[in-house]
Amino acid sequence: MNKMHQLHHIEYMPTGELFAEQRDHWATPYRFNGKELDEETGLYYYGARYYTPELGIWLSVDPLSDKYPSMSAFMYCAGNPVVLVDPDGREIVVVGAVSQSYVKSYLKEHFGNSKSFKVTNSGEVKIN
Repeated sequence: MNKMHQLHHIEYMPTGELFAEQRDHWATPYRFNGKELDEETGLYYYGARYYTPELGIWLSVDPLSDKYPSMSAFMYCAGNPVVLVDPDGREIVVVGAVSQSYVKSYLKEHFGNSKSFKVTNSGEVKIN
């Protein structure tokens, strides 16, 4: 009987902070959301900006923040990293089998009725 051997096991807090890690001699450089962790700074680089998992925020202003002035320009995934992801630091994307109506109601509840929210077929959240 063949046995499987686990090389690397990582568990994260919802914001990407490391919770638990077990590994053999091999370790992947790709961590939370498939991004590389800079071991010296403890930051993830997403392409558009840097993210700090300890605080759960971006370290620079969202380049598209003028589209949603009622939200913090530093907030990661509209404050809901369990249901939403931000692949490059510029857009929020719905993951898994979460309903579009749930995401829309969550955003309206937390950020008011000043903007309308739409979830595309690919899961991208559009803010008008």
